[in-house]
Amino acid sequence: MIASLCIFPSCGCLAVPGHKYCTKHLEESQKKREQWKKEHRPFKNAKRNNSQFYNTREWRLLRLEVFNNYGNCCCLCGQTEEQSGFPLEIHHKIPPQGNRELFFDKDNCIPLCKVCHARITAREQEAKKANG
Repeated sequence: MIASLCIFPSCGCLAVPGHKYCTKHLEESQKKREQWKKEHRPFKNAKRNNSQFYNTREWRLLRLEVFNNYGNCCCLCGQTEEQSGFPLEIHHKIPPQGNRELFFDKDNCIPLCKVCHARITAREQEAKKANG
C-alpha cells in the first residue's frame, strides 16, 4: 500500500493505512464525529405513544389501503417511492397519542415521502414547544 500524507491542514505526518488522517488527527476526527452524532438526533428522546399498534396486521392493512387510495405518492410533493429514493411513510393528521381509534382512523392518515414527513413533524414539534 502506498503511504499518503494526513489531509489535516499543515500536517506533514503520514496517514494511518486505510485512513486519511495521521494517528493524532484520526482520533480528533473520530471524537468530533461521535459528538456530531450525539447532537444531531432530533427525535432521540421522543416519546412513542403508539408503538404497540405498529406491529399489528390491522396497521399493515391500513397502510396499504391508504397508499392505494392516494396512488402510492406523497400528498404534498407528489413523489413516489422510486422518485424520492425512500419508502413512503404514513402521517397522522391528528397525532393519536396512544388513542387506538384515532390511530386506525383511515381519514386521519396520509402518505408522505420521508422529506415531507420530517418537515411536517419538525413543524409540529416547534409548535408544540412554542405553545408549551
